[in-house]
Amino acid sequence: MMKIISQKFPYYPSQAERWWKDQLLHHTGLKDDSEALEALRPYVQRLSDAFTLDREGGLEGYTQDVRLRLAYGLFFFPQGFTRMSLILSEFFTKWSGKKEAKRVRALDMGCGLGASTLALALTLQKRGGGDILAVDRSRESLVLLEAIFSDLESLWPEVTLQTQVANVAGGGASVGENFDLITCCFALNEMIDPGEDVAGSWMKKTLESLSEKGVLALCEPATQECSLRLQQLRDIIVGKKWGAVLAPCLHQQACPMLQFSDVWCHQVRRWVAPDSMEYLNRRLHRNLSDLKYSYLLVGKNGVREQDPSASHTRLIAPLHEVKGRILTSGCSADGQMHAFELQTRDVSKEDKKRLLALERGDVFEWGEARRLGDGKTFRVPLPARVLFSCKR
Repeated sequence: MMKIISQKFPYYPSQAERWWKDQLLHHTGLKDDSEALEALRPYVQRLSDAFTLDREGGLEGYTQDVRLRLAYGLFFFPQGFTRMSLILSEFFTKWSGKKEAKRVRALDMGCGLGASTLALALTLQKRGGGDILAVDRSRESLVLLEAIFSDLESLWPEVTLQTQVANVAGGGASVGENFDLITCCFALNEMIDPGEDVAGSWMKKTLESLSEKGVLALCEPATQECSLRLQQLRDIIVGKKWGAVLAPCLHQQACPMLQFSDVWCHQVRRWVAPDSMEYLNRRLHRNLSDLKYSYLLVGKNGVREQDPSASHTRLIAPLHEVKGRILTSGCSADGQMHAFELQTRDVSKEDKKRLLALERGDVFEWGEARRLGDGKTFRVPLPARVLFSCKR
């Protein structure tokens, strides 16, 4: 039977959703959630269009308009929170569930309204507490973050928050050093020009702001442009030995996906959106079932506590069944991309259902693999273990 090392799927707290709804009711003077959400719908549409259709000119200034801030808080905030929660969950468990004992000193760069900050706070709370410095160039955003953090203090009583107005485009060194963890969510693509020299300089200075065993967690949109830049930065880090790549890669070799123009490294995770998001989406018709993002976890000086074996593979495509076979592809610990084929005739219905439910980004330990005649595909048995999955 296929064994899954279970992980509890990070959740978006209902208290946070309620907080944003209360802010909306206060602003509109209405008493009914549905009526208030209906009044907000045009602003969600406007902001959604700005994020997806007019990224060059539509992103600036929305934090200064209370209606757009509320639209962001009820529609985009939960997505940012969950993306960062997923990344932090993978890092802290390291696929084994081990917990660190020390209190973490963390920096959230370009925090915006604070979705990633609150994800960090809840994660640190589960690990005994920590201290967060949240930095953004928008004072309005930081004031709102301070309010929601304080109002929901019962969710993270062992976590402290400080905020600072600063432009972190120059790197983490501009606001301090010796952080155990630095996070930056959906901000790098807005702060830094795409040029390799500029982005590489930002990365080097930010890594220098970490403690000796500190970790940098970057989360970016899943677009080809943003994902490829992370892959390129990843290769710069590896080539110049600035740190060790912890995830998504299972190796320290050059990124094999950069050899291809039609694929890029990103995650697609299924989740359950809050009810208010579902309501607001009735006319927007956005796909709320999947969260997409690209990410990178880098350790400053350390290496993996336990190097993966060559049979460990991270899925880079969904699994699908075709004529008695399950097909997928993955990036393996040998530094290569491989296509995989599993014949289903000897697989139980229960195991097949579990296997097909897994997603891009999950990590397998395959058993003995046999290369097929095409020279590209490996035929594999049912995985002995699924080393990391976000399933409940």
